[in-house]
Amino acid sequence: MDLLQSKNYILFDGAMGTYLAERYAGGVGRCEENNLKHPERVVQAHRDYIAAGADAVKTNTFGANTLALGADMETVLRVVDAGCACAREAAGKDTLIFASMGPILYDEQERCDAEREKIIDRFLENGVTGFLLETFAEADVLVRAARYIRKHCREAYVIAECTVAPDGYTQSGISAQSIIDAMKDAEEINAYGFNCTCGP
Repeated sequence: MDLLQSKNYILFDGAMGTYLAERYAGGVGRCEENNLKHPERVVQAHRDYIAAGADAVKTNTFGANTLALGADMETVLRVVDAGCACAREAAGKDTLIFASMGPILYDEQERCDAEREKIIDRFLENGVTGFLLETFAEADVLVRAARYIRKHCREAYVIAECTVAPDGYTQSGISAQSIIDAMKDAEEINAYGFNCTCGP
């Protein structure tokens, strides 16, 4: 993670799902499934982004959870393993790798937290210590996840991102300012911000 200390900004890759859908029309349904069925496509996409100037790539695992994939936990963990392998093959020594994790939307909070922790553990087992938690609707979920990550890997780097509508509120009426206030006080979060929905 030395690159994070030496630059004023880090350029990440873009939307993997959109890229794969445009490049391989009629391909695998969920883009994360490509990690298992077409890893060469994922590796090439990472390489294309790196060639375009990306300093960091996100593992193709945003929707790698049982609900989003409609799969059991064993399959989800295989997708995570394969996503890490694809990113590592493409990255080399000069490109950072971040675990991409999106929200898990079961109604039961404890179930979501337990599953998220298993997935975090798998990323750490794969040697990935950068985490990009993106498109969440609640800051407290991000804070809990960040604390779990840092508890099990003190040197981890955690970027936390919520999503709000252009009016500055989540669908449940939480303001962007209240999200900022919650995340800026969480020492386990290295950087925070917003992505998706609200635009650049």
